[in-house]
Amino acid sequence: MTIPITNKKEQLSKFRADMLNKSLTMFEWKNLPDTLPAVEIEKQLQTNGYSIIAKVNDNIYAFQGGFSGQDPYNQPTTAIVNNPSLKYNGTFTINEDCVIIKNDDMQQGLIHIYNKYGTLLIENQITMLMTDYNYRMPFTISSKDDTTTQSAREYLQKVIDGSLGVIGEAKLFDALKVTPTNNKGVNSFADLYGYQQFIEAQLNNTIGLATNNNMKRERLTTNEIEVNKNASYPLIDNMLRNRKQAVEKINKMFDLDIDVEFSSIWNGTNEDDNNGTNGVNLTNNNDTSLNGGIDKPEESNQEPTIDNEPTNETQSEVEQDNQSDEKTEVENKEEDNEPTNDNDDVDKKSADELSNDDQSNNDDDDTKDKKDDDKK
Repeated sequence: MTIPITNKKEQLSKFRADMLNKSLTMFEWKNLPDTLPAVEIEKQLQTNGYSIIAKVNDNIYAFQGGFSGQDPYNQPTTAIVNNPSLKYNGTFTINEDCVIIKNDDMQQGLIHIYNKYGTLLIENQITMLMTDYNYRMPFTISSKDDTTTQSAREYLQKVIDGSLGVIGEAKLFDALKVTPTNNKGVNSFADLYGYQQFIEAQLNNTIGLATNNNMKRERLTTNEIEVNKNASYPLIDNMLRNRKQAVEKINKMFDLDIDVEFSSIWNGTNEDDNNGTNGVNLTNNNDTSLNGGIDKPEESNQEPTIDNEPTNETQSEVEQDNQSDEKTEVENKEEDNEPTNDNDDVDKKSADELSNDDQSNNDDDDTKDKKDDDKK
């Protein structure tokens, strides 16, 4: 089945439904009556911006209706409800017979946000589709007459079928004109894809899903990541505050014990924010960029050690180093003494040679004296 991507109205309707499937799980309602489903409350709040909580036939329901009356701040004082299923048509006094739950302070809901970003995304997707089609057409063919046009069609069809196309007449080249299409498709497609990611990141940040949009195509700094995270908090905090204020009035008016909090991924984001980390893990001591280059000292029950008093482990290491140094000094001394021994041997050898020479000279003198005596 082919998806009608170019049908903007249908695609926008599906996009809104997909986004509501995500955001309807944003809040967790507790202790609600059976006649008051949480999904119906959220559906009314996020699509219309408000919900009228009132009791009909001893049961509490969430209604849509109209408003009338005016207080000093131009706020309505009565709610008009018409429900064919319950066969009820009546008027409630706000804060006396009914409670108005606002999705946000301005009762805008989320549909207008989904319409805006959905329109941008669909238009960009269609542009990407057209760019994708252009990849199939590296050139365009134009002809001057019907005969040339038919010959060009047959030629292209043979190529599509896997056969080699042959042009038999030279005049076909004269009547046929081939024009290359835009050769910048690769760059434009990459830009469109980056724009798509930017729109999606802006949408997610608006509804509290922190998403980084890296338009500079480089590594993001900690401050840039924190800015993106901070942009995702205001609206969802506003929505939670309005719900809690209404729940307090409902519990008091109808003697209930309803509670509402963030759920799913929104709950984790809110808990990280309350812990002062804004969703960033600061336990990695090896990366000082996680907390902006400022290391936060870790708390410990161990007594601090003084630099002048090393621990046992440090003392052991120092002793080993001293022993190693002493051993090295001894070896160096032995090496220094070796040349001295060699000199002593040389001196001793020289003395022995001199002594032998003196003895030889004495022997020669004795021999000479003996010969002189014989002659006499």
